[in-house]
Amino acid sequence: MTHVMVLPELGETIEEAEVQEWMVGIDDEVEDGEPILIMQTDKAALEINATASGRLSKMIVSIGQFVKVGEPVAEIE
Repeated sequence: MTHVMVLPELGETIEEAEVQEWMVGIDDEVEDGEPILIMQTDKAALEINATASGRLSKMIVSIGQFVKVGEPVAEIE
Protein backbone atom coordinates (compact mmCIF):
# COMPACT_ATOMS: atom_id res chain seq x y z
CA MET A 1 0.00 0.00 0.00
CA THR A 2 1.36 3.43 -0.93
CA HIS A 3 1.20 6.31 1.54
CA VAL A 4 1.38 9.79 -0.01
CA MET A 5 3.17 12.18 2.32
CA VAL A 6 2.16 15.85 2.08
CA LEU A 7 3.90 18.97 3.34
CA PRO A 8 2.40 19.56 6.80
CA GLU A 9 1.30 22.88 8.27
CA LEU A 10 4.50 24.77 9.09
CA GLY A 11 3.03 27.69 11.00
CA GLU A 12 0.04 30.01 10.91
CA THR A 13 1.31 32.33 8.20
CA ILE A 14 3.58 29.98 6.23
CA GLU A 15 1.98 28.84 2.98
CA GLU A 16 4.99 27.36 1.16
CA ALA A 17 8.60 26.31 1.62
CA GLU A 18 11.59 25.41 -0.54
CA VAL A 19 13.05 21.90 -0.61
CA GLN A 20 16.56 22.24 0.79
CA GLU A 21 17.77 18.66 1.32
CA TRP A 22 16.59 15.05 1.24
CA MET A 23 18.02 13.20 4.25
CA VAL A 24 17.16 9.77 2.79
CA GLY A 25 17.23 8.26 -0.68
CA ILE A 26 14.95 6.18 -2.87
CA ASP A 27 14.46 2.64 -1.48
CA ASP A 28 15.68 3.67 2.01
CA GLU A 29 13.65 2.32 4.93
CA VAL A 30 12.06 5.09 7.01
CA GLU A 31 10.23 5.07 10.33
CA ASP A 32 7.13 7.11 11.14
CA GLY A 33 8.37 10.33 12.79
CA GLU A 34 11.92 10.08 11.38
CA PRO A 35 13.26 13.30 9.78
CA ILE A 36 13.57 12.75 6.02
CA LEU A 37 13.43 16.20 4.42
CA ILE A 38 14.63 19.73 5.19
CA MET A 39 12.46 22.61 4.01
CA GLN A 40 13.49 26.28 4.04
CA THR A 41 10.94 28.99 4.82
CA ASP A 42 11.61 32.72 4.89
CA LYS A 43 12.21 32.34 8.64
CA ALA A 44 13.93 29.00 9.27
CA ALA A 45 15.01 25.60 8.00
CA LEU A 46 12.66 22.88 9.25
CA GLU A 47 12.98 19.10 9.35
CA ILE A 48 9.95 17.29 7.94
CA ASN A 49 9.24 13.87 9.45
CA ALA A 50 7.98 10.76 7.71
CA THR A 51 4.26 10.23 8.27
CA ALA A 52 4.43 6.45 7.83
CA SER A 53 6.92 3.61 8.17
CA GLY A 54 8.15 1.76 5.11
CA ARG A 55 10.34 2.24 2.05
CA LEU A 56 10.69 5.64 0.37
CA SER A 57 9.53 4.79 -3.14
CA LYS A 58 9.24 8.23 -4.75
CA MET A 59 10.50 11.77 -4.18
CA ILE A 60 7.76 13.90 -5.72
CA VAL A 61 9.63 17.19 -5.17
CA SER A 62 13.21 18.17 -6.03
CA ILE A 63 15.80 20.28 -4.25
CA GLY A 64 15.14 23.95 -4.98
CA GLN A 65 11.45 23.41 -5.69
CA PHE A 66 8.81 25.42 -3.80
CA VAL A 67 5.97 23.41 -2.29
CA LYS A 68 2.69 24.63 -0.84
CA VAL A 69 1.37 23.27 2.46
CA GLY A 70 -0.78 20.21 1.75
CA GLU A 71 0.93 19.31 -1.54
CA PRO A 72 2.47 15.81 -1.95
CA VAL A 73 6.22 15.55 -1.35
CA ALA A 74 6.92 11.78 -1.26
CA GLU A 75 5.49 8.28 -1.46
CA ILE A 76 6.22 5.62 1.15
CA GLU A 77 5.38 1.95 0.55
